[in-house]
Amino acid sequence: MDISGIEYLGLKRVLERGSGEIIAEREQALLIRDSVSGAYLFACEDETTGLPVLDRFIGWACGLLMTSDEAVGNSAFIRYGFSEKLLCYQFAYFGKKPADDKGLFVRTADASDLNMLSETYKMISPEELEKVVKRQSVLLGYDRGRPVGFIGEHLEGSMAK
Repeated sequence: MDISGIEYLGLKRVLERGSGEIIAEREQALLIRDSVSGAYLFACEDETTGLPVLDRFIGWACGLLMTSDEAVGNSAFIRYGFSEKLLCYQFAYFGKKPADDKGLFVRTADASDLNMLSETYKMISPEELEKVVKRQSVLLGYDRGRPVGFIGEHLEGSMAK
């Protein structure tokens, strides 16, 4: 399956970092399990193709499923009785690196930043946040020495700000 589109960035990231195991690959479907987060990532745009793949390889045993297609995700949500659903959008900048700005600075978060991050960001547990920081997957942005924001990569490869 061709996963070159922007909607497949999460799958590509997990495969590129070497933590993705291909569970099933069909002409129109790709199912991956991420060994870091335990999440399943599924690329398929057709429910009649996708749901049988999910039934066969993960079914009710799945705790976290990320899909590239909203309709497939909604069907899986109902079918497997997930209790929570989050709709995410993929964004990427493929242009040239912007010109340097003397006032802007970015650094990788470390353990000393955990309190600030956990007070601000509530989308993952403090334990998962600690693992994300330990993997050096959170960047902190500063403007003239003042913190202005952060962005990070969840364990399964999705991004957050």
